Amino acid sequence: MRHGEAIPLGGSAIQQGEPTPRENGGAIDDGEILPDEVCYALGWPARTRLGGAETQPGNPGRRVTTERDYVARFVKNVRRWMKLIPLEKRTRSVASWGDWVIRDLMPTLSKESWWAYRAAFVHVLSRVPEGDLAVTRLLAIPVMSAGSARKKSKDISLKLIGQEDMFHLCQSLDNGTTKHSQLAVKILLCSRMTGLRPNEWWTARLTRNDEGTALLYVVNSKYREGDRACGETRTLDLGNFAEDMVDTLAELIDELRELDDGTGETRKGIYQACAVAVNRACRRIWPRRMRHYSLYSARHSLIADLKLVYTQSEIAAIVGHATTLEAGRSYARHGGAGAAAKQPLFPPPKPSEENLALVRIHEKSLRETNLRKQAAPEKVVGPTRDGGALRVMAY
Repeated sequence: MRHGEAIPLGGSAIQQGEPTPRENGGAIDDGEILPDEVCYALGWPARTRLGGAETQPGNPGRRVTTERDYVARFVKNVRRWMKLIPLEKRTRSVASWGDWVIRDLMPTLSKESWWAYRAAFVHVLSRVPEGDLAVTRLLAIPVMSAGSARKKSKDISLKLIGQEDMFHLCQSLDNGTTKHSQLAVKILLCSRMTGLRPNEWWTARLTRNDEGTALLYVVNSKYREGDRACGETRTLDLGNFAEDMVDTLAELIDELRELDDGTGETRKGIYQACAVAVNRACRRIWPRRMRHYSLYSARHSLIADLKLVYTQSEIAAIVGHATTLEAGRSYARHGGAGAAAKQPLFPPPKPSEENLALVRIHEKSLRETNLRKQAAPEKVVGPTRDGGALRVMAY
């Protein structure tokens, strides 16, 4: 359990280890028991057990590890409330804790963090008696209401690497004295050509089809998060690539295979060392800049190139997104008056028909869900703090 939280677990699904993703829908009984001090502080009976998690047919739902993290985050923040707010200034109720979450906790979080925190709180509250009103209250708060906490490193890194900067950065790393500098060059170049996430290179494999066209087989690193990836794997058609480009990819894959001992710690250590090498090279080349490139900048740059030649669905299939929303919202694009005349730095890879079909299925499902939300009537579920009516969509 994360953060050292000891949460008793019951129920055969968890005791037997991680089950396979939920396939047929229905209710799964987690059997998790909340700590007694948390139950007492919220006015719940001792040893309150979480109820079943409803899933829809065809929706695998969340992984058990994600649900455990959600419970740990909920417990941690209830204990934080108990520590920060004296007993005489709070009541034994989930409403009192909810007041603290909205008044004190939410303003300290970035919008992205609040999204994650809210998901954890809703996961727990929707599975306990009398938690519906608290869930409704949390869901009624727009994500844009969150604060603006200090940005993480990925938010202050430069997304788009220009051709000249790419040359200088790779040259500096290539002249580096550490083995991780050399490896960082290969990751940058190969990610710039294919758009792979840095951690996806550990499982990437090169094959050829019957026509001799090179194919890059990738395990989607976002697949464990449910519907955020276009399937468990994706395949990139490298028919546009020159043979020396394919050879460069093969060299990186072979080198990582030799370094990999199958443990997450080794992979994490190598990734961090390469990230540090890139950061140091950037600071050495551009000491006056406040923002620098990262290993992920190569992926951003490839996606910007793809926007020049492919549809949004094709881009999502190439880079491992379930829908077209993510690439347009979070990734770089070529801007300026001459954007229309720009050409990709490298010949772009092509998506597989299978991954493209999965993206289109997800897009259709998302459109249908949005239409249901728009057509759903509103219902009044209770008063707001200022005396108005709290309304939610009844879909």
